[in-house]
Amino acid sequence: MAMTRIRFYADATQAGLPFIRIDEGKFKGVIFLIDTGSNDNVIFGYAYEQAKELLEPVKGLSRTQYGIDGEPIDLKLVNGKVSLGGKEYDMHFLVREDGIAGKQLSDELGFPITGMIGTFFMVEHDWIIDYGKQEIIIP
Repeated sequence: MAMTRIRFYADATQAGLPFIRIDEGKFKGVIFLIDTGSNDNVIFGYAYEQAKELLEPVKGLSRTQYGIDGEPIDLKLVNGKVSLGGKEYDMHFLVREDGIAGKQLSDELGFPITGMIGTFFMVEHDWIIDYGKQEIIIP
C-alpha cells in the first residue's frame, strides 16, 4: 500500500505544535494545526472570511463548543473539498468567530494559521502522526 507523507510545516520542537501546509487544490497555501486535543475540524473566523467562497454552509446544522472560559458557543458548520496527498477530502469545519487564540498563535509563530484538523477526521482516514520524523503519514 502506498503511503503519502506530509512534512510538518514548521519544526514541531520549535513551534511546540505540528502544522501542515496544503500544497494542492483550492486550499493551496493554507496552514492547519494538527490538533489531537480537538475532536472537530475548525476554521477561524478571520480565515473563513477570506475563504468562504470555497466553503458551503451545512444548512440547519450547528454545534456547541466551549470556549476557554467554559462558556458555550454555537458554531456554524461548513463543508469544503480539501486536497491532501493526491486525495480530495470532503471536510466539515466549525467556524470559530472568536479565533483569538489562533490569531495570537499566528502572530507569535510568524505564519497564518487557518484552523485545526481534529482527531475525528484523522482517525476516520487512518492518519499517523510521526513526531520523530515530523510528518503525517496517510495510507
